[in-house]
Parts: sequence; structure tokens; C-alpha cells
Amino acid sequence: MSLALPLHIGHSERVTNSFRRISIGALLVVSALVVCACGEGKAATSTRGKLFLDPQGTYEIRISPDWQETTRGVVKEAEAWTIGAPSEGFQASVNVLTQPAPGNDLAVYLDTTIRNIGTYTVVRQIQIVGVNGNALGLFEFKGVPPGSPSDRPLHFLATVDVRSGHAVVATLATTEASFDELRSTVEPYLRSLQAT
Repeated sequence: MSLALPLHIGHSERVTNSFRRISIGALLVVSALVVCACGEGKAATSTRGKLFLDPQGTYEIRISPDWQETTRGVVKEAEAWTIGAPSEGFQASVNVLTQPAPGNDLAVYLDTTIRNIGTYTVVRQIQIVGVNGNALGLFEFKGVPPGSPSDRPLHFLATVDVRSGHAVVATLATTEASFDELRSTVEPYLRSLQAT
């Protein structure tokens, strides 16, 4: 699956439709990815976790020193970390995806994503102020990822920052059983997301 958004100057409807398909498809696929190698991001230690600087220079986010980076081999537009112990046969993860979002602000991006969420159920969608003072979208959704066993629904929490024609989405993906516990520890990190 290509994460690059095809631009068609003068064809805004095709761009919007491509954006809709790629936006939710890429978000959901990357949210479910768990791989077993380490990535190459730059990290600076802080008392509030480590500051992770995206290798492509599109965002920064604070990450827990306990998270295990599992990025290598995914795609250059995505970074991933496994968190906690596996639950119900699933390894919880935090993923960050960057993608082009030309002509979209935060409100448009969130609206487009929520309208095209497919079979997932949206639990909550709000706009918040991130820990860096930036506007973020926060949305929670749940359901069965495409290609997964139907008896294994997952629960997701995502923050989104849209700036300079790019969207950055940080997503917690976990089981229903471990969502509440992981949310309380992971959400502050998700709120540190900032597009650069």
C-alpha cells in the first residue's frame, strides 16, 4: 500500500477522495503493525520521557523509556514502539504516521477521517491543546482491523497534528482488556505530539 498522496492539480475532488481513502487506511494499518526490529530515530533524554525527533523532520513526540522501538522495515513515514506485556495474544503499540494532507486543517482532517472510519466505532472525538500548546485532535475508536479474527476487537486512541500540508497521527493500539490501564499512562505522551 502506498502512503504517498497523488496530487492532481485542478482536480480537488480526486485529491480529497484519495486523501480520505489513504488517511483512514494508512492510519488503521499502521496502528495494527507490530514488528521486531529497532528504528533509527534521534532521542534526547528528559525527565518527562525521551524526546523522539522524527528522522524525516516532520514531528516530535515524547516517548517512555520503557517502550521498545520496532520501526525498521515498516515504512519511512511511520515509527512504532511496543508497550507493556502482550494481552489476549496482542502486543500493544504506539505508532506515529506522517502523511501529506494538502489543503487540510485539523478540523477538516478529523472530519474526513471520522466520516471514513469504515466499520470502526468512534467513541469520542475532540480538539484539545497539547502539552506544547499546539492544537491537537484526539479521537478514540474501536473495532476489528481488516484481516484480523472477528473475535479480537482492538481499542485505539489517537492524537493528530496538522501543519504545513502534513498530518501527523500518533495512535495507541491495544485490546479492550488493557485499554483503560494503558490509556492512563500513554495518553500524556500522545498529547506531546507536535508537527514541526
